[in-house]
Amino acid sequence: MSTALSAPAPQENSFQSLVDSASRILKSGQLDDAQRACRTLTEQHPEQPSAWYLHGATALKCGDTTAAIPALERAVALHRTHVGYRRMLANAYRTAGRLEDAEGALEKALHNDPANFETLLALGTIKISKGQKDIGVDLCRRGLAAAFKHQQRRVLKLAVKLTSATVGTLYQFTKPGSSRSNRIDEIYGNLCHRIGEDDEAILAFQRAVPAKPERSDLKIKLGRLLVSRERFAEAISFLEDIDRDQEEDPAICIDFAVALASTHRYEDAIDILERAFSLGGESPRALLVLGQAQTGVGDTKAALKSFKRALMLAPNSAAAHFALGRNLQEEGALEEANRFFFDTLEIDPTHASAYRFLASNKAITVDDEIFKQALVLLTQGEASALDRKKLHFTVATIFEQAGDIDSAFTHYQAGNDLKDVIFDTELCTSYFGRLIEAYSAAFLDRTKNWGDADKRPVFIVGMPRSGTTLVEQILASHKDVFGAGELETFHEYVFGMSERIDTETPYPD
Repeated sequence: MSTALSAPAPQENSFQSLVDSASRILKSGQLDDAQRACRTLTEQHPEQPSAWYLHGATALKCGDTTAAIPALERAVALHRTHVGYRRMLANAYRTAGRLEDAEGALEKALHNDPANFETLLALGTIKISKGQKDIGVDLCRRGLAAAFKHQQRRVLKLAVKLTSATVGTLYQFTKPGSSRSNRIDEIYGNLCHRIGEDDEAILAFQRAVPAKPERSDLKIKLGRLLVSRERFAEAISFLEDIDRDQEEDPAICIDFAVALASTHRYEDAIDILERAFSLGGESPRALLVLGQAQTGVGDTKAALKSFKRALMLAPNSAAAHFALGRNLQEEGALEEANRFFFDTLEIDPTHASAYRFLASNKAITVDDEIFKQALVLLTQGEASALDRKKLHFTVATIFEQAGDIDSAFTHYQAGNDLKDVIFDTELCTSYFGRLIEAYSAAFLDRTKNWGDADKRPVFIVGMPRSGTTLVEQILASHKDVFGAGELETFHEYVFGMSERIDTETPYPD
């Protein structure tokens, strides 16, 4: 027969209970009460270094360096090898303007733990501020490298928080484009990417790449990050410079194809995907991109096969369900498309584009749980800026359909605020005015016999959701008619006219 043993409950005035109490008060933001609790803690347990550390850290948070410094000095005296105590003491010294003392405390901390990234960064910054830029930059570089080696997300986040300020300081003392600044950018970019701060990582790699144009690996990192942020046109300029003769990762080819397909270079995307398939065989993601490109060239039947194949290989893929929904919507099968969009959200409740399509298809109302789910995603604040934009437009559409115009406008405005472009009312009005002037009755009468008299092309025009896709399907069911889909040909032709006729005068003038 075994007996279960349990630790005794802490006494009301035990050291641990007092520490817990002071910590809870500090976390609640009641700084004055926290300081009083810490004074009680040190009075009753003056032999405990952690008591003095908590007292000093709390005083420092209150801005009281007069109380913080002696408390932290006492903690260090009781536990001389504790790196964290010395680093907090250095922080207090620095806040009080005592840089020499701060430097000394950090050097002793570094002696006890030479690879601690927080100490390296803090000491490096102080060295730089004192004019010892070579030593300081080297310490900071070592700190960045040490931070990058950590696998724990919490530690990496702390590293980014510390280094974001440090990197700015380093730039003041490193020559732009030098190997040293390039190395700093590369390490910082890698660090940011590791914790999901991809926008910050992109900025770092954008600084690093020009200094090392021969580094295809840096270009690949930057290009793929740009693809992940849906900045496809920018990504292409980095991904297309990859040496065609080198051994490639099929994932790189697929990212390149994503960028190409998303900028309407569908044939080029299909060519790149053939390389991806030869390198790594079929993969769900490659098939999804292939389907997107096939849709772009008007081969929706081939695209449907690609999407179905992707779903067969990855039946729990939200992306595959969503792609099939898009394909069916293009074909006018809205009810079936909506089922795939709902399936997408069943697999991935954070899939912002699925919400967007369901809203545009009037498949969600303000009373539905899915609408409430979209609101929760917005209020949680964890979605990316890109997804928040889509969610705001989703919510706005549903509010508008329900007649709640004020709420709809609020979310439309929030969504537009997250866009990379700013709507210029004067520019838009001017453009429409120029169109009206250009396409006057006299112009149309003068040009009525221009062009090709062939009547074979049939153009279907209309507003979204007005039935244009259905009309195309009806016509394309005839054996002598081919449905070409929504082509970008005219858009590309019109806005490329100035370049073709070698003039700086923009369309429509």
